[in-house]
Amino acid sequence: MSATTLSIAFLTCVLLSMTEGRIIIKQPKCLCPSTYSKEIQLNRIQKFVIIAPGPHCRNLEKVVDVCVNPSDQWVQDVMKM
Repeated sequence: MSATTLSIAFLTCVLLSMTEGRIIIKQPKCLCPSTYSKEIQLNRIQKFVIIAPGPHCRNLEKVVDVCVNPSDQWVQDVMKM
């Protein structure tokens, strides 16, 4: 192999390795644009997650997952959104 071919192959590998690890975030945003202030029964909570502030959002976010009845009309309306 010529020196030119080896140089091109080496530069190609260097350029590809530089772009492989980059993460592109289109729009960093908070998971919670608004919050719910009323009490939720503890037995309805399935999961509780705390998300620390970071580049995606400057707020400390606390997210609660609850189970709902899929037959309820309001749940069906939300699912259509």
